[in-house]
Amino acid sequence: MAGSAPVVATFLNSGYGTTYSAIYAGTKTVFPDVPLNSGFYAAVTADIGTEGTVVNAGWPNAVTGFCSGPYEKLMNGIFEIWSKIMPERAMACAFNLDYLLVGGKDGRSEESLYFMWYDWMAGGWGGRASKDGSGATAPAFGAGLAVQPVEGQERLSPVLTSMH
Repeated sequence: MAGSAPVVATFLNSGYGTTYSAIYAGTKTVFPDVPLNSGFYAAVTADIGTEGTVVNAGWPNAVTGFCSGPYEKLMNGIFEIWSKIMPERAMACAFNLDYLLVGGKDGRSEESLYFMWYDWMAGGWGGRASKDGSGATAPAFGAGLAVQPVEGQERLSPVLTSMH
């Protein structure tokens, strides 16, 4: 990953820990039978380059809240790398996480003046020549993202959902 593009002026950059987590998660997904222990972490290495890139943003650049944005894109890159090395393990990439983010002033109460509302739109992934992948309600990370209760969202923010 050394030589990645410079940071962008938005939250779509990845921090050091997020990038390494995606590398490990992508590799572990391709090799589910390999034990997840110190031997695994020692064997899986990567050169993510110096700070100041989209995969190693560094301070004070904007980064995601870990999994939104670049995480599944990095995992997809790892899936692609392994599929070129071991075509028999090739799998479909994860649906590119998308979400609607709305924020503003909440006039319903003086205690909570502002609100932030997410609507995650996750999808399926992992289909292979030998078997189906996970469905749209089982994203590559963040189990349950696609089944957020509307009632909770409406209670915490002034956004009302008429159809989901």
